[in-house]
Amino acid sequence: MNNKINKKTIITLIVSCVFLIFSAGIFFFGLFKIKIISNKILDIEENISLLKDSAGRSAALSKATSSLKKVQDTLDVYFVQENNIPDLLEQIEAYGKTINVPVEFSGITTSANAEDFITLTIKATGDFKSITMFTNYIDSLPYNSKITRVFLVSNILDTSAQQIVDPKKKYTVPLPVWKAEYSLKILSFTPNQ
Repeated sequence: MNNKINKKTIITLIVSCVFLIFSAGIFFFGLFKIKIISNKILDIEENISLLKDSAGRSAALSKATSSLKKVQDTLDVYFVQENNIPDLLEQIEAYGKTINVPVEFSGITTSANAEDFITLTIKATGDFKSITMFTNYIDSLPYNSKITRVFLVSNILDTSAQQIVDPKKKYTVPLPVWKAEYSLKILSFTPNQ
């Protein structure tokens, strides 16, 4: 019987050792897998941190870019770029139409030397008040500009425009029509590069 117990004990001992080795193998394999997964989690957290930093820098750059764009748009108001000359001419003509002053451009010249400027020769026709308003308008354009020459003539009478002098007698006088020619030099001109 002793022999049977010894065999039984040896088998139990062997099975217990195999089970213990198998359990230890599973335990260490589990630890190995946990270490791999924790390393992956650390890498992912590091990537997330880098992406957050990148997103923060990107947001700051985006904000700085939009701020810079606003500054550039503000500055562009004060400069005439070569490709925006037609817009400027249309703007001047549109203002002339609003005050009933026909506007004609008889010359547009750009500088050929190191200084960048553009000279516009503008002709306008209208009554004295309208011509005065138009002169003030082109003088107050937001660009660094100056009117270098003004020529005014009022020798034409417009018989269609009558001014009532005495409303009781209905006495009218034809209003003089003024013709003006301006030479406007815009110093804040930037040619296309």
